[in-house]
Amino acid sequence: LNATQQGYTSAVWSGEMQDYRFQNWLDLMAAGRFVKLKSGYTDWYYTPRDIADKINRWLGDKIYLYNNDYGNRWSQLFADIKEKVSTTGARLVVLDNLMAMYLDAYSGDSNERQSQFVTELKNYAKAQGIHILLACHPRKEAGFQLLRKESIAGTADLTNTADNVFIIHRVGRDFVKRAESFYEKDTLNEIINRGYGN
Repeated sequence: LNATQQGYTSAVWSGEMQDYRFQNWLDLMAAGRFVKLKSGYTDWYYTPRDIADKINRWLGDKIYLYNNDYGNRWSQLFADIKEKVSTTGARLVVLDNLMAMYLDAYSGDSNERQSQFVTELKNYAKAQGIHILLACHPRKEAGFQLLRKESIAGTADLTNTADNVFIIHRVGRDFVKRAESFYEKDTLNEIINRGYGN
């Protein structure tokens, strides 16, 4: 069976990231310990060409990246997603991110449009038996609080409708400052050490 028949195909829309940057980040994540530190830098890593070529040969037709030249109108994007799911058997759709999307298919204020959008998205995922990951950015939190699901900018329906909500933090100085009031000291130290790669 090929990847499509096994249901391993994914469709990705990245409304803010250009294709070459998306490819670079994907290669970095897939390469893991095979990444190299760029000469003269302390935190700029790259994937060697021979490793990137192997990754991309393996990916083959397993992943489809939406062409941003087609725009960010949800009505067109959703039609294209349906077509790709139907023709390739894609089982995972990644939408990155909500704020870069123009929800032209719905009426009302911003929150009403988001509520209609996330409800239709969930219904479609259930009907097709697929997974849809929707990236939603947080609003700026006052007082250096650790982000919570209530931190997501937009309607509460974004998290109330979702089956799962994952909050992803970059482990850096900002995270450390915010996390001090949330985690026990030993747990925080373990997270920091893993995050910084020590």
